[in-house]
Amino acid sequence: MPVNNTADIVNTLELSPETNEILGRPPRKLYRWGNSMIFILILVVMIVASIIRVPDVVNGRVKITQPENPQPGSDASSVSISGNASIRYTGLLKKGQKVLIDLDAYPASQNGTIEGRLEEIQPLASDEKVSFRVSLPNGFVTDRHTIIPVQPVLNGGIQIVVSETSILKKLLPF
Repeated sequence: MPVNNTADIVNTLELSPETNEILGRPPRKLYRWGNSMIFILILVVMIVASIIRVPDVVNGRVKITQPENPQPGSDASSVSISGNASIRYTGLLKKGQKVLIDLDAYPASQNGTIEGRLEEIQPLASDEKVSFRVSLPNGFVTDRHTIIPVQPVLNGGIQIVVSETSILKKLLPF
């Protein structure tokens, strides 16, 4: 009778009872080692997740305007930076919070973001928005050390960092 595949070859072999016992169940040391490695890996992931912190942000829009008669060599102190976000975040916003500005004309992926501080917060009566003013302690220098030239009007997105929490707390919120 011809044998067609490997499974037929194994089935046709006659093995001793000792060999069948050895091949029939894996050794206990292998189970212990595998379980220990899985436990250690989970423990390391949880420790790293508790150390790494991520920001909770409120997103909005920002408009940077320069005075009508700018002084030559004007800097960040001579511009007006105002923006707005949804009014439902009013309770989270506080003076002095860190803000990250991503200008439309200078994408953050290439130039980086401008860091600032929240200065003034006011709810708007006409819209479902809250208005705020921002100061730039480092001027128009991005986190990638790119100097953004001051222009009459710059628009962009803004992220207001309201808190920082660990990844573990975000995954297991109890």
